[in-house]
Amino acid sequence: MSNGDTVFAKSLSKDDIFDGILNLKSVACERPNGKRLVVCGPYELVEYTYFLDREFFPLHDRLCSMQADVYFDMIMDREASLYQLNKVRKNLDEFYRMFWH
Repeated sequence: MSNGDTVFAKSLSKDDIFDGILNLKSVACERPNGKRLVVCGPYELVEYTYFLDREFFPLHDRLCSMQADVYFDMIMDREASLYQLNKVRKNLDEFYRMFWH
């Protein structure tokens, strides 16, 4: 999680994002000099954002990095298969279900 705002919205649609902002379902995030995350906003969302930063994003980013590696290998005509890509996608889908459902 980098500097910026985090909006808790039902979806990535413009209307849901605006709804999240207007209904105070957002926090401001900053990581000065790449150090400890600082979050400002409603207490519950601040605590949830710290949880996500600690528990969710490191695993999420690792899975996304693995997916990017497979795509890169495919683009570069290296030994990569659709099977590998589907396996990483499946792991990412399972990860989302574990956190969001």
